[in-house]
Amino acid sequence: MKRNLQISDTCVVCGLECEDTFHTFCRCHTARQLWDAMREVWPLKDIESITNTRTEWLLHALAQADEQTRMMMLMTFWRAWYVRNEVVHNKAPPPIEASRRFLSSYVESLMTIKRYPGADPAKGKIVIHYDRIQKKDRRQEEAKAITRELKWWSKPPPGWTKLNVDGSWKEEGNSGGTGMVLWDEDDNTIFAACRHLWTCASPLEAEVLACVEGLSLALEWTDKPIILESDCLQHTIMINAAELNRSPITAQVNEVKRLCQGGRECLIRHISREVNIVSHILAIAGCTDYLRCL
Repeated sequence: MKRNLQISDTCVVCGLECEDTFHTFCRCHTARQLWDAMREVWPLKDIESITNTRTEWLLHALAQADEQTRMMMLMTFWRAWYVRNEVVHNKAPPPIEASRRFLSSYVESLMTIKRYPGADPAKGKIVIHYDRIQKKDRRQEEAKAITRELKWWSKPPPGWTKLNVDGSWKEEGNSGGTGMVLWDEDDNTIFAACRHLWTCASPLEAEVLACVEGLSLALEWTDKPIILESDCLQHTIMINAAELNRSPITAQVNEVKRLCQGGRECLIRHISREVNIVSHILAIAGCTDYLRCL
């Protein structure tokens, strides 16, 4: 408006106040909703504690935080600016939950690369430590309690089935194998199977193909909703993400999403390798003993 390119300086998102940087990041309702959502997983202060000190408000706000919190604040502001631009260009803003998952996953990836610069994230099974990243509140303590209980495999809740899958990859020959087990609510095995993958480009592709094989079989063997569990974190994030997948395995990820959206309720969860041992053994068998899997 100062350059006579706009006739009004009212916020194009909420239309309630004049738009400056403080309003865009701290006053507009879309930015405040995103900030409140990130406070549930990150140790951010109440946005009301950030005061408007004119042009240097952001510097003052960052100066009062430690290095890690500053990074989280800037990431949140960065996403808020992206959402604002989507609205300005007449596009639908992404859901708050999608933005929260995106930021959480993005920061986790950055922290993992920083802590383990020589690690290979393709398998998606790197242990991530969250020193002061996640908010330490009652819900986190409850989550820890649930994690302790999941050290052993648990049967699905009444009315559900549980599908455990895993993939194995052999660099020599670019082949692999998949293993899958479907259980009912009484801890009975509905089926257990392994498949040999004659062509497989990466460990991550083997993991996703295990989901495709397992879901395809499970949808034929049961009419109940399915809980799919895998020990591969990376593909679990890909499948659950609302954003468009642009990885080399886009077709396989989209196939899993298509199977999950076929009218049957399906939940995708990440578990530890120790809890997924049966399907892991089956995947190794499928990778090495392919004649038995024909």
